[in-house]
Amino acid sequence: MITADVGHALHSAAQIAVKSATSLIEPIMVAVMGTIIGTIALAMLLPIFKLSSHAG
Repeated sequence: MITADVGHALHSAAQIAVKSATSLIEPIMVAVMGTIIGTIALAMLLPIFKLSSHAG
């Protein structure tokens, strides 16, 4: 009885903590993924631009 109440309270607190941590980490993850994708795109496009500038 009492242990069930304590377990429910701890479960609720853990859910709130996980939700808070996720909401804090999510924007950082989006920024990191954007940086990685941008770096890959630049690594692919810069050689093409350099070749086109030497050709013309």
